[in-house]
Amino acid sequence: MIYGKENETINKNDRPFYQPLIMGSEPFRIGCTEKSSDFPAHWHGDIEILYVLPGSESVYVTADGKTYELTERSAVFISGTVIHSVEVRGHKPNMLLVEMGMAFLGDCFSAFSGKRFSDPFVNFSETKNAFTEKAEALFLKLSDICRERREGGINEFSIPMRMKISSCLFELAYLMAENLKMTSSERRLKQLEAVKAVQNVLTYVENAYFEHITLDIAASMAGYEKTRFSQLFKAAVGTPFHKYLTERRLRSAVYLLEKTTLPVAEIGESVGILHAKSFSRLIRQYYGKTPGEIRRESVRS
Repeated sequence: MIYGKENETINKNDRPFYQPLIMGSEPFRIGCTEKSSDFPAHWHGDIEILYVLPGSESVYVTADGKTYELTERSAVFISGTVIHSVEVRGHKPNMLLVEMGMAFLGDCFSAFSGKRFSDPFVNFSETKNAFTEKAEALFLKLSDICRERREGGINEFSIPMRMKISSCLFELAYLMAENLKMTSSERRLKQLEAVKAVQNVLTYVENAYFEHITLDIAASMAGYEKTRFSQLFKAAVGTPFHKYLTERRLRSAVYLLEKTTLPVAEIGESVGILHAKSFSRLIRQYYGKTPGEIRRESVRS
């Protein structure tokens, strides 16, 4: 079922991956983009908001098992740990992306931690009240800041820009906490706590998945003995450590198969899978195709 505007249900990725919490020069993520490709099912601990700018084409967002068609001037508010994906269906939607979590909100994130938005879809052209007017004004202000950076050829937000963004995001978080209904979930709270416990390992894997990483190394990095680390890791991301590491390596491998002409064996080695037979076997096991078939299909499409 499509929520928002009626349409057919999109195909959802049945292997959602964990996306690390925001790390970098800013404790938040915002950006405006004319999106031309899908983004597969994933989840993270931060709140994510997708707002389709005025005059834009539609985008389809699946969150928590429900699919929403976001037409112009509509948004979806995605709680931490909610699995979500994006599909463009040949459109080129112009979107504002906002992500913020504990790194930005600090103790104030407790207003959202362990909860989900009961009704995450908002159509600002159809719903008129104090919340929608103020929230949409903030979205447009944030998009103006993104445009200012893009037109100025600036790679990172300047300090004044970061101050403006922070002001907007704190006000937006306040409006969300005051106006959007949320449902408590003990499971979500425990999952966020587990993510926090193994966060440094998740970040390391994201940046160095191609290196030699064992369960012993990961457990030591997190400061736990192996059994306890394995329990926490599975509680955090829903899959054992070794499987998570393998899937992370294979996602990069598939990207290289589709986007480069590197030899298959070299691609396997570059993502940390050193034996060519093991690499081909894992690709077939996870994707039901050989590396060569994945490459040929990407050329045809």
